Amino acid sequence: MEYTLMFYMSPSEFSARTDPDKRATFWGAFLPYMQAVKGAGIFKGGAGLEPPGRRSFCFTGRPESDST
Repeated sequence: MEYTLMFYMSPSEFSARTDPDKRATFWGAFLPYMQAVKGAGIFKGGAGLEPPGRRSFCFTGRPESDST
């Protein structure tokens, strides 16, 4: 069985990655976690994060009902 981990961040959390006053705290917590996941051999792959303002949604509509 495989799982997907998705990290959702608010705009302020996302900006902490590059904020000179906050980035050490952000990366100091996130990098050891990811290193542990990779070290355990359970990491399959990843994709870069997009800024919160670039998010998009895809709706396919409601499934049709079998009853009429």
